Amino acid sequence: MKYDTLNDGTIVAQDLQKVLSQVSPSIKKEDILRFTRFLEKDPRGRIDYTKFIDDLEKVKEHNPFKIIVSRIKAFMKQNGQDVQKFMRRLVAGESQTGSGFHKEEGLEKERKVSVPFFAKFLKNKVAKKKTIDELTNYAELIDVDGDGFISIHDMNSCLGNLNNETFYKNNGSTLIGTFKTILSERDKFFPKDPLPHQKALEVVAKIKEALTAKGISMHVLFSKLDTNGDEFLTFTEFSENLDPIVKLSPIIKEKLFALMDVNKIGMVDYPSFLEVLKLTPVSAKTVRVEDNFNWEYETVDKIKKWINDEGITVE
Repeated sequence: MKYDTLNDGTIVAQDLQKVLSQVSPSIKKEDILRFTRFLEKDPRGRIDYTKFIDDLEKVKEHNPFKIIVSRIKAFMKQNGQDVQKFMRRLVAGESQTGSGFHKEEGLEKERKVSVPFFAKFLKNKVAKKKTIDELTNYAELIDVDGDGFISIHDMNSCLGNLNNETFYKNNGSTLIGTFKTILSERDKFFPKDPLPHQKALEVVAKIKEALTAKGISMHVLFSKLDTNGDEFLTFTEFSENLDPIVKLSPIIKEKLFALMDVNKIGMVDYPSFLEVLKLTPVSAKTVRVEDNFNWEYETVDKIKKWINDEGITVE
């Protein structure tokens, strides 16, 4: 190895940082610095790089489901595909087996592939080291509406929520309950037309006044609205349970909910709820900043992917 100046299988942290920066520019410099700072070093302050590579392979993935979806996103990016093109390719692949699903009604086309076929795709292209049983479980989670097929809608829901910690909470366990129940009923109404910003400011001010008068915090309000305690609000929960706190017209409630529903899936988590209720006249545009406490695992995953891609071993 170029940086092993002593030829004893060790390198200094600064050189490892250089290597990681060169081979994986997608990893932020500050993450690399933090990562190498906590690596085990010998009395000379040097890192055994063969042990480092070996230890990486032993790191347990903290949220395998989210990592699978992230890798699907990376696969699409590497192949210059958006969701439409990605699904079109999968459908074409499954149709060759004679078991594909392609429904056409007028100008609308809905492309789907079966969960077993999608699991095989994951095995071949995304996570070769995982068993087909594991990948079938993840494919079933990606099948958000639980109809046995992976659709464009399912993919958009998963990809669009990569920064939504509640969506991926407990390795996707949320999807087994709430989302499977709500999103499987596609035809059910939920508002999609949001309040304009100026009107939203007026409504939010009214809600804040009511909360102050009743001595209720925003978090408590969310809990009161979230009657089933799943950390998501449906429009029914929002509309029916808001009335005892503050009276709003049905159309205002619909449009306010649509403003909170940033992922357009008919469900609102607490960060999205809070983001709207914190609107002020100067916050003409709200921006959600990802507070990523999982940088260590994501950095490890990126390094492991590079090691696998390059075929590096400890031999």
